[in-house]
Amino acid sequence: MDHNQGLLDELVDVAGLQAVIRICRQFGGRPIYIPAQMTETHPVSMAIGFEPAKELSRRHGGERLQIPPEVRALMLKRNAEIVAMYQAGAGISELARSFAVSRAWINRLLDKAGVRKV
Repeated sequence: MDHNQGLLDELVDVAGLQAVIRICRQFGGRPIYIPAQMTETHPVSMAIGFEPAKELSRRHGGERLQIPPEVRALMLKRNAEIVAMYQAGAGISELARSFAVSRAWINRLLDKAGVRKV
């Protein structure tokens, strides 16, 4: 799994998709320092809310997290959704139509993700 995808999944779990979009818009493309003790006025708290920021601080206090740009973040989430839908039984043609991409693109995505196609 792409490191950014794992971070995005964790951020969505902690703060929700809309907050992740806000944090990617504000900090995307550069690292942000997560303090060990989060404050309500810290820029991360202002972007995602104090409670989710405290949880992020609990998990990653003292670390620098590389936040992907918004477009990259949304593409990673979309690609993960496509892989999950395929693994749940959706067909390649169905996915290509639903996401307005080619069948070849879906096949390349599945290959890159290491998904065994049936």
